[in-house]
Amino acid sequence: MEETPQCSHTPYGGQMTLVLPGKTKVCIHLKDSTKIRKKKRWSQVMYMHYLLDHCSKVNTNMSKEGRTIPEENKKYTYKLENTFIMALDGDVEFQPEAVPHLLQRMRKYPDVGAACGRIHPAGKGPIVWYQKFEYAVSHWLQKATEHVIGCVLCSPGCFSLFRGSDLKEILEDYSNQPTEALDVLQYDQGEDRWLCTLLLKAGKRIEYCAESDAKTFVPETFEEFFKQRRRWIPSTLANIFYLIMNMETVCKKNNKITRLYIIYQVLYCISSLLTPGTIIMMMYGALVLVLGHNGEGITGFILLFVILLPVTVFVCISLFKKDIQMMCAQIVSFILFVLMVLVIAGVIRSAVEETLCSTSIIFVCFIAGIFVIATILHPKECHCVKHSLLYFLAIPCTSIVLFLYSIANMDDVNWGTREREKPSNSSEGGKKEKETTKLCTVQLPHEEKIFWEETLRGCLKPTSDNEDTEMVTKLHVLRNHSLILVLILNTLAVILMFSLEYTSSISNTLSVQIPCKSNYIIIKPISFMFSIVFGILLCIQFIMMLFHRWTTMLHVLSTTDIFTMKKDTN
Repeated sequence: MEETPQCSHTPYGGQMTLVLPGKTKVCIHLKDSTKIRKKKRWSQVMYMHYLLDHCSKVNTNMSKEGRTIPEENKKYTYKLENTFIMALDGDVEFQPEAVPHLLQRMRKYPDVGAACGRIHPAGKGPIVWYQKFEYAVSHWLQKATEHVIGCVLCSPGCFSLFRGSDLKEILEDYSNQPTEALDVLQYDQGEDRWLCTLLLKAGKRIEYCAESDAKTFVPETFEEFFKQRRRWIPSTLANIFYLIMNMETVCKKNNKITRLYIIYQVLYCISSLLTPGTIIMMMYGALVLVLGHNGEGITGFILLFVILLPVTVFVCISLFKKDIQMMCAQIVSFILFVLMVLVIAGVIRSAVEETLCSTSIIFVCFIAGIFVIATILHPKECHCVKHSLLYFLAIPCTSIVLFLYSIANMDDVNWGTREREKPSNSSEGGKKEKETTKLCTVQLPHEEKIFWEETLRGCLKPTSDNEDTEMVTKLHVLRNHSLILVLILNTLAVILMFSLEYTSSISNTLSVQIPCKSNYIIIKPISFMFSIVFGILLCIQFIMMLFHRWTTMLHVLSTTDIFTMKKDTN
């Protein structure tokens, strides 16, 4: 590396140029938040414009203004359709062979705009243990299903490969500034998902390459985990809703996204919105089983009240006492965790007393069977199974508390994770700026300076205080409407399921009895509703996982040089 890096003043801050061993040139762009927009998406917009607009012009011998491009710059020429941009987080670890696996997919299929691999969480502690199994299930079932029956909806920014020409095609839309509250959630809270949504809308495919592995550090504390998912959950729902609302356009341009695939996403959205109420009633049914009570009379109302009370208190605190909502979230999560232990105890008791003559046992065996088969088909990831018990015990916490927390805090658009503290005073920041100024002695090339000035004026200019205040008001309104909708839907679901269950406990008119040995399998309304909401999606995902495992095996075999392996073994 050169002894002294070259540092230049730029319209957005500063630029450092390094030359690594092997003559690899590295440019480091230093953003000044007073001159350019903050947040991750705008950094990506900045780099994409630089690489896809400015640098790609070196393809020709003449610049846009008609001036001859210097010979020393011609060695950086490239074609965008054969240019691939690797998106990485700073803490990602991967083996060199992981990148060629992604590259092979994109070179083989010209219509593939992005490809992602299998992400493995890294870190320590119970929160990380939960995420290890969560990530595994997400990739085994959901990611594989999206890949087989349509397209992957999100190629994560921590480890993905994108085609330059496809990014260039959607760059103008990706550079749009949010004008409505929903735009903020859709564009900025999950920028990688929004980028992929635009690729899908433009007719590009996004593929999941299971043989490409990478590790990334995930939140290790309860608070950091909640803040991360506070961004992810609304962004995911907003982008899926966008695809559903633009179904005609997306299906017309993208032959991989069919109406059947859109229906699958509709079911996913509905199940996500109804998950809190469904899980509450599932816990209610299991607690009835634990207490050996049929749910009729005052006892049924008391049991439901025991579950609903901490959840209701948490929602109220999230709205009116945000300074203690995280502490409240931990307390409510612990209460629900204990109740979930009782649920597991009820299932075990039912298994001992009724063997297989119970809908609860049949459903648990069905889920366990799916995960056992999935583990066998993913032998390199079988270590994740040891965290499965924690995952299931934490279902009420993530499905109820975390989901409601993300909706109740939808107006909070701070990043929440890996944020650094701001300088304590302005003099310290001014001192650092003066030190940087002394280092910046090289002049930026005129053409590049003009490019940055035009780009900043076009889409990267910081917003005014008035614009920020107006957006905050819009976000509050969207939060209130969204939370009211979610609470109404789940309240109606709870009332409906509880009424049906209560009526069934009094007169068995709503229950279906199926002979089982010397007993009967009694299908109650709660069991039926739970099976409808989750059972259908789980069946679809299981079948698609089997197909994806088969295609992955074929892809690995097609890229493995068996003769070389034999020679190395000998």
